Amino acid sequence: MKTDASFISLQRELQMLIEQNEQPDRRRKLEADLRSRFAVAWQFRPDRLRLGYRLQLLLNGVPGFDHCEYFTGANDQRVIVTQPYGDYEAELTRGLTLSVDMAPEIIVATEWAFYYPAHANLIIIKFPINYDKAWADFQDAIQYRIWKDREVVEVEDWDSMPG
Repeated sequence: MKTDASFISLQRELQMLIEQNEQPDRRRKLEADLRSRFAVAWQFRPDRLRLGYRLQLLLNGVPGFDHCEYFTGANDQRVIVTQPYGDYEAELTRGLTLSVDMAPEIIVATEWAFYYPAHANLIIIKFPINYDKAWADFQDAIQYRIWKDREVVEVEDWDSMPG
């Protein structure tokens, strides 16, 4: 999906104002306008229940979440849009993939950046239904088990573990 000329013009204006550190009210208005146009183009709705934000709290420690916005996609799907400085696609993929069947769709769409165009990337993360539960189950499995020589060893007494 491509941006149109008016979107690019607004991005350039925002970038110029940020770099000149001028007109903070105009910058906020431009960012809000770009965010709204982005959401309409991608058919996202605001995440009014803040479920995406709560999901991100669970994902603490996964690199690449910066300047995030939270949306709802089709079928009430959780969508987090992150705009980090740098390329975090591989880190997000590695950090968020739980299995072949339980991984978010990660879309790099930097041309749609609305936080700091031409400096921050824009990455859309669309989470499968029940991802939050799968993540919690995965974290529980890590917490109570260790992998050794391809065997799962139950750990009953963490104090006796070396290291």
